[in-house]
Amino acid sequence: MQAYYSVNEYTDGSDFECCPQCGSVGIVHFDDPTMTPDLPHRCLRCDWKWDGCTHSSGSTPKDRLNSILNS
Repeated sequence: MQAYYSVNEYTDGSDFECCPQCGSVGIVHFDDPTMTPDLPHRCLRCDWKWDGCTHSSGSTPKDRLNSILNS
């Protein structure tokens, strides 16, 4: 099975979860118990994997990288 995703990287300044490596909002947040517990996030753009939620209200990937908040 193949899945296709369309991600709009330019947002309206709302708070979104985003990738701490490239600033993309195209990320997957796994809540699946079979997923590696230390890396529950994966970016669909750069394939970066990380722990913890990162979000920003930046309107572009660059703006988001400059204003990321961790939780």
